[in-house]
Amino acid sequence: MIAVEGASERVILQKVAAITGRYLDRLGGSVIETDGAGDMSAILALFGDTGIRIPQLVLIDPDAGGSRAARDRGA
Repeated sequence: MIAVEGASERVILQKVAAITGRYLDRLGGSVIETDGAGDMSAILALFGDTGIRIPQLVLIDPDAGGSRAARDRGA
C-alpha cells in the first residue's frame, strides 16, 4: 500500500509506474490518497502496526516534514 497526499500525487505515481512497465495492481500494490499530509496519521494507524499491519509506503512532499505523520514515521 502506498499512501499519497492527494490526487495529483496518485496520478503521477500511477503514470510513472505505467511508463516504467510496473502496474501496481498487478504487483499487489494499492495507492491511497489522503487530503494532505495531516491525514497520514489516520492511514498509519489503520494500516500500520496498531492496525491491520499491511506493508506501506508513505509519499509526502518535503514541506510536510513538520507534520505529525512525518514525525510518526521518524522523518
